[in-house]
Amino acid sequence: MTDRSDYKHFLAQFRGGVGRPNRYRVEFNLPTGVALGAGEIGVNVVALVGYIRRMDRYFNGGGGINIKCHTATFPQRSLMTMEHRQNSAPFRTPYSATYDPVTFSFYTDPQLDTRDYFDVWQSAVVNLGTNTMNFYDEYVSDVSITMLDQYGEDAYKVTLYEAYPLNVGIIDASYSNNNQLTTATVTMSFKSWAPELNTSAFNRTV
Repeated sequence: MTDRSDYKHFLAQFRGGVGRPNRYRVEFNLPTGVALGAGEIGVNVVALVGYIRRMDRYFNGGGGINIKCHTATFPQRSLMTMEHRQNSAPFRTPYSATYDPVTFSFYTDPQLDTRDYFDVWQSAVVNLGTNTMNFYDEYVSDVSITMLDQYGEDAYKVTLYEAYPLNVGIIDASYSNNNQLTTATVTMSFKSWAPELNTSAFNRTV
């Protein structure tokens, strides 16, 4: 920037203020769970529909699981390409999209409640006694991440479709960590994601 007019021109591009990474909201809901049928064995008790519903009401009734998320990652989308040649000049064209898993970190209470939440969710994926998998629609659920503006209103929202906890991370315990908070880290896999532009935030800046 060479002079004051350039500086004012730069600031004018942020009529709604500058985005801040500490203003966000996440929303998790447990999947439907396993509808146990006659003759089925080996399914985790905590994965059953009734238990899943009770756990979701317990953790989400007061926003507990969502408000304890202290770090969230907005997803990325990568395009897979193949090489073509035209008049001997190579160029790449896309043929598919890939979606990498995203990571969330949570504060926990002394009972490790937020880790417990995803233990229950992961138990709906795999039956621990038999190492068999449940049906896809029994363990996937949508997750949303919303960036907020300076007024605390929704500014940009991303929905992770058909997500499930790919990894429930380790928790280190140590006598030397007496002044630190316990956190739980979870990596979510998902089928795809889509953005949503908040029109009220957009209209306020034009």
